[in-house]
Amino acid sequence: MAWRREKNIRDGFEHLRKRKPLLAIGADRPLEDEMLMADYFHGIDGLGGVHTSVRSPRSTCLRKRARARATAKFTNACTIIQHQHHTAPETWKNLFSSPPPPNLLSKTAEDEIQTDHSISSPLFTPSQKPSHLEILRLLDENPPDTISIIAIGPLTNLALAAAESPQTLLKAKSIIVMGGAVNVPGNMPPSFISLLRSQSNSQEQTPLAEFNTYADTTAAARLYALTSPNPASTMPPTPPPPPSQPDPSSSTSTSTSTSKSLPPYPPPSTLGPKRLSIILFPLDITTRHKLHRSTFEQKLTPLITRGSPLAEWTSAFMTSTFSNIESLHEGHSGHTTSLSLHDPMCIWYALDLDHDHDLESSSKNWQILPNQDIRVETAGQWTRGACVVDRRDRKKPRREEGDGSHDNDNDPSNDVSVPGDHDGWLDWRKGNRLGLCVGTPGEGILAGKMLDVIFGE
Repeated sequence: MAWRREKNIRDGFEHLRKRKPLLAIGADRPLEDEMLMADYFHGIDGLGGVHTSVRSPRSTCLRKRARARATAKFTNACTIIQHQHHTAPETWKNLFSSPPPPNLLSKTAEDEIQTDHSISSPLFTPSQKPSHLEILRLLDENPPDTISIIAIGPLTNLALAAAESPQTLLKAKSIIVMGGAVNVPGNMPPSFISLLRSQSNSQEQTPLAEFNTYADTTAAARLYALTSPNPASTMPPTPPPPPSQPDPSSSTSTSTSTSKSLPPYPPPSTLGPKRLSIILFPLDITTRHKLHRSTFEQKLTPLITRGSPLAEWTSAFMTSTFSNIESLHEGHSGHTTSLSLHDPMCIWYALDLDHDHDLESSSKNWQILPNQDIRVETAGQWTRGACVVDRRDRKKPRREEGDGSHDNDNDPSNDVSVPGDHDGWLDWRKGNRLGLCVGTPGEGILAGKMLDVIFGE
């Protein structure tokens, strides 16, 4: 902000300055699956290594990194240089920890906790509650249909919130999800990354899966089930424990832990008539919206020359990202290298959304297909994490004309079952009901719009 004012540039970020975002720590592992890392692409800090730079050639270093992980000697695998001006002090972790109870504190320590504001942040409000409880608190403290949630990673935290209080989560106006690959291949990491997970004996990555969905298939399946008139019809089965964990029921097991599987949802009559509104932005639509290196450098180079801290910091991690894309994918070289704007598309949609937007129609050229029965495969040997849809030309029984509500979807008298259709693909009382984004205001609009919003026009 100081640099912008010095250069007579509009401050920007009005909403961020008006109200600091709340930051809470989420789950540290998937519900049922093995932990999956993407530091081969995003870096060990999630920002392409902006906090640590690697001097060794990237291909050499990745091989060293993979071998070193197996022997817990990662710090010696490559030469590491810290970017101190980009790195927060380790004390940031204290922001999310509750202080000891007063009976364990001396009077001096208690006074210091109350008066020392050095550990607070001017940029965000830290929460000492886990993320899924903060989600429920905010929904509970606000009127229904006033909060939309944007999910640009694995859906673990939302699945935990749904299990804790599904009725509260149903108060959300919509959940905008970046995830899935419906009619296109997945984007799982290249095969050499499996070396990083070799000691976990985990399942191989599958070619149909998108990363966020694959990273916690059970969470995605459970959350999507809340869009169904009958959530039990698409709930995932309880899986066996991962190979790296002993089965508590086994006679040879010495484990005393119990299953971590979450409980089923209450019956539809208890949940009420409202169902969760999920709008899915899969790879089908997000991959086509790109930011080219030439566009990025054209915008940032003048700002870096003028000394913009934000441009310098952004360039630090984006330069690494473009280099990773060049080394991993065919057809990317020099200024033609491009990054698909998967996550920013969800933000674009949320910001562009009219308050009276209805999934049954399109607004501002956004095309959303309503009531799509999209399910997540949680157990397939070759298809785990895949989005499954019914592509058959089977005729479905017609639903009785009515007011469009789902109030009578589970009435036993409405027998529309089809012989052999045990999974309810042809039964309108079952299956998921997701909104699916298939069109945007324009594939060439997002990149420039995003850069202008972040760095100023």
